Amino acid sequence: MLATLPTTSAPTLAPLLPSATARLPSPTATMTNTPLPPTATIALPSETPTAQPTLTMTSTVIPVNRTAAPTGASSGRVGGSGGLKVYLVALKTGGTVGCNDSVVPVSTGIPSTKEVAKDIEIALNTLFSWKGKYYGNLYNPVSYSTLRVQKIEWSASTGGLEVWLSGKYRPSGDDCDNTRVKAQIWATAKQFGGIKYTNFYINGPHPFGDFVSNDK
Repeated sequence: MLATLPTTSAPTLAPLLPSATARLPSPTATMTNTPLPPTATIALPSETPTAQPTLTMTSTVIPVNRTAAPTGASSGRVGGSGGLKVYLVALKTGGTVGCNDSVVPVSTGIPSTKEVAKDIEIALNTLFSWKGKYYGNLYNPVSYSTLRVQKIEWSASTGGLEVWLSGKYRPSGDDCDNTRVKAQIWATAKQFGGIKYTNFYINGPHPFGDFVSNDK
């Protein structure tokens, strides 16, 4: 007889449960999104070109010291009947004096003495005393020198005039002034009629023409 095994019910498997609920660790620090600092703005140069300053060309004009005629002269009037005259230089007038210049008479306002030798002495000494380089538009190169009439000999019968000067002749440095000076002096002396020849001396027997006859 077969033995009967006792019936055994299958064991019930209980589900495995975690013994503890797993927890994620709490963050130890709060993550904060910190904004990056703004990028520095670099100013780029303007593409518009800067206007360059305008250069203004100016010419410098050096004024010439042009003085009025000395007291006693008829306001520097050229020609006229104002007594004795002196001669000044009109520059660049196409004449035969200096460098295409001319000499022109300027009235002094001094009346004539009616004596030729005396009038020549007064006229020349008046010319030598005018120290302005210019009178109006007339040039006076004699003014650089210190001259005076020392003696005059005049012969009405022969028309000969001899003039002795004293002082110092000073060339101006202008290459054309020697013959300008000669023309001034000779014309001033020969404004009176009857003079046929002239001789000028300076500081004794030295011919003044040797100093002023040629330009350099």
